[in-house]
Amino acid sequence: MRLTALVGTLGAGKSTVLKALTEEHARCGLKRDELAILVNEVGGMTEIDTPYARVITLPNGCFTCQDEQTLTNTLAVLDAQGVKLVLMEGFGVVSGEETRTFLAHSKYPFHIVGIVDAQNFRDNMVLYGELMGSHVRVANAGIVVTKLSGEFPEDVESFVAQYANARVPVFTLLEHEIYVPGKLLAALKRDGHHPQHHRGSCGHGHGHGHGHHVHDGHHHGDVHGWATYAMALKPDATLYDLMSILGRHVVSGLARAKGVVSGTSFNVAPGTSDWNIKTAPSGTIPFLILYIKAGTELDVASIASLVEEPVADTRKSHEVIRVDVAELDRLEALLKSGVEEIVTREPTVTSTGLLVTHPERLQLLKEASRRPQVKDKWFPQVMEACLRYWVKCSAVIAEGDLSDDGLNTSMRELGVSLAWWVEEFAEVLPNDLVEAVRRCQPARLVAQGLFELAALRTDPFWRYWQVKEYLRALDLEPDLPLVQEARAHLMGLVPEGERAQFG
Repeated sequence: MRLTALVGTLGAGKSTVLKALTEEHARCGLKRDELAILVNEVGGMTEIDTPYARVITLPNGCFTCQDEQTLTNTLAVLDAQGVKLVLMEGFGVVSGEETRTFLAHSKYPFHIVGIVDAQNFRDNMVLYGELMGSHVRVANAGIVVTKLSGEFPEDVESFVAQYANARVPVFTLLEHEIYVPGKLLAALKRDGHHPQHHRGSCGHGHGHGHGHHVHDGHHHGDVHGWATYAMALKPDATLYDLMSILGRHVVSGLARAKGVVSGTSFNVAPGTSDWNIKTAPSGTIPFLILYIKAGTELDVASIASLVEEPVADTRKSHEVIRVDVAELDRLEALLKSGVEEIVTREPTVTSTGLLVTHPERLQLLKEASRRPQVKDKWFPQVMEACLRYWVKCSAVIAEGDLSDDGLNTSMRELGVSLAWWVEEFAEVLPNDLVEAVRRCQPARLVAQGLFELAALRTDPFWRYWQVKEYLRALDLEPDLPLVQEARAHLMGLVPEGERAQFG
């Protein structure tokens, strides 16, 4: 069994590409019981409109947000049942490095495809910040730029080049265009990274899957008959260096090259003296885009002396997304519209009966509003909106019409969020909201959901916060027998050497 993960921002087209991949793999011979899909709760894919694969919806997040043991067990069951490929859709608020580390800790070979939304690029850069770069940086099979209205925008081009590995091809899809480029499909059919050889965070891809090809047949070939590669250039690279290499036909199959070097923008067809050169905008990071003729592989060694390899970011996802951004006015406008959306939003229940307590939009606004430049003004407003949404979710649980699958997880996560944030903001929240939260009885929600929990997070950092959050909720009603039993069960899951820190 092998894994393919799609990473990118909310609305970038992960589900669309996922569905296209599913159909292509089915067309190429994978049977329904050999292909499984793990989607987050807002993915919008169901068995009804995806008859080619088994669809498993993950409650309240993506695969990296799950209890590791639960997901490990799920993968083991799928493997034992003869599944050959698992397609996985991630949350945009999770960094690419965390996704890669998670996959590396599995026993299965894996690929990562980075998805970039060209249409909403500027807003996403403000909301997600450097997390977007991490989604591109970890891609080892391909980078797909979606929703193009025409030519590849220069700002998106520069961004992709800044973070992409030179060995990984870049594909572009026009708005409303849905297909899987043959070169990407070919790469995904091969083994991918083997976890036993690539644990932890490496700073770049390893060139998997670029020595063979599939013939595109009846579906689209690579855009314009060439494959695109994007890369950052070393700060000391010069225009003369590029002219020397590109002018000597060192790069086999090169159809065109463009980019920025030493403050100069260039566009050239190799073998000609027609170098279109102009001054680049101030502050543009040096980059190179190569268009290689279809059927030819990029020999990275030919340009290695000029290429800056991407370096892995070891920060946690929340540390990356909470960094201040330059466009403050745009950030505040996006937070304002986001708060208005959450306040009026009704809880989502999927077609399979799963309650969406923590939609990705909510999680994104919660993290972006914690940036130092806006935290005092916007974080309390975002949390008030979130709490009102969670109160509505609690009412849905009380109605009792939900599927048992994922219900305990929903109760735990909902109870934790209600308890933690009402305690943090009780003094500034409206009294009616505080009372509404307390009527939800978050301690009981967490307690009821805890008994199903068989294991804690494996990462010590996340395990500490997982336990701390559960205990804070339980402490709202410490004398309740149900709560006491749940607390005893929880502490039994904590490694003995770590129990003292929880009192």
